Amino acid sequence: MKANIYIGRDQKGNKVFIDFTKEDIHSIVLSGESGSGKSIFHSSLYHQLIQQNTPEQLGFVFLDMTRVDFGNFPYPAYLYKPVIVDIQKASDCFDKLGKESESKSPKSIVIHIEECDLICNDRKRFEQTWLDITSNTDKNNVFIVFSSSRCCSDVFTKTILDNTDLKILFFPKKPQLTGAIYDGYSTCLFGKKLKHTPKEWQRVLITKKQEIICQGYLEKEVNEINSF
Repeated sequence: MKANIYIGRDQKGNKVFIDFTKEDIHSIVLSGESGSGKSIFHSSLYHQLIQQNTPEQLGFVFLDMTRVDFGNFPYPAYLYKPVIVDIQKASDCFDKLGKESESKSPKSIVIHIEECDLICNDRKRFEQTWLDITSNTDKNNVFIVFSSSRCCSDVFTKTILDNTDLKILFFPKKPQLTGAIYDGYSTCLFGKKLKHTPKEWQRVLITKKQEIICQGYLEKEVNEINSF
């Protein structure tokens, strides 16, 4: 899968890209309060993936427990499975994809898990499937994006975080939601408090190789993403 992804701008205003192949990224967790930019980010990510790959090369599976984020996905040719909003069907589908990941598929599959219902419903089952997929990344073309506004150890467990390639913490624009809340969020997600105050940036990204402090998208870019 081609995936050289624009993720925002650094503190000097320069565009920042992450090449998923070079960084060996197969799993991503996104966390932050509602309204902090998670949906804008993953919409931009998927738009860029679609621009870089054909439906024969790329397929999406959306396990959407919010029932609102992906119901009208505008590129049905890229759907590997119909959008799933039922928790039991989503769990079964995730398990099946875990088993499929044991062999290499000619098509890259991106599994998006929206909100924490699956892991809260059956943590052991969820973690086992996560491990089935992430432990075979040298053999498969399966990628996972797990997004939740609930940043705690019951959702982003040690098993999940120890087997995640890219962790992103989003900050809201409302200053009253920063401070102690995000000290707790950063400790949960990264295992440490951040050195700077949240008002200095909109998101922090940590991969196996680097830590990136990144501003949000420009208003023009947000409008383009929303049109997707």
